[in-house]
Amino acid sequence: MISSCAWRGELATRFHDAAAAETAIAGWHAAVTGQGDTSLLPLQEVQVPAEGLRIAALLTAAGITPSNSEANRKLRERAVKVDGAVVDDAGLVFAPGFEGVLQVGKRNFARVRLAGLTEEGRLHLSQLAPPGRNLPCLNRRAA
Repeated sequence: MISSCAWRGELATRFHDAAAAETAIAGWHAAVTGQGDTSLLPLQEVQVPAEGLRIAALLTAAGITPSNSEANRKLRERAVKVDGAVVDDAGLVFAPGFEGVLQVGKRNFARVRLAGLTEEGRLHLSQLAPPGRNLPCLNRRAA
């Protein structure tokens, strides 16, 4: 029987080399226990417009909620934390330059840095979707 710690280490090394796996596990432990260095979590850069992005859209863009509706439900449940502080205000807007740790529930974490618009000065909706996720509204055509 493999202990759960050994299993996590083996699983992490399947996706990362041994050193990166140790760093990923240490970051996860720091985030879950609330002790340690959360800067060990991988940093995800999210593009946002100059006026900022609401918390629900940010949680969806970071990939820790599947939709804005789910993010709003979690906000009402007081299950969302930003840098360890509980957030329940759905109108909270984050501007470019913000860097912090987002948490939904007990075990869903993302360390994000918000960057401004692309060089063309526009933000394409596909940039707001988590990697590998399609936005059906992008395929609609005006009548």
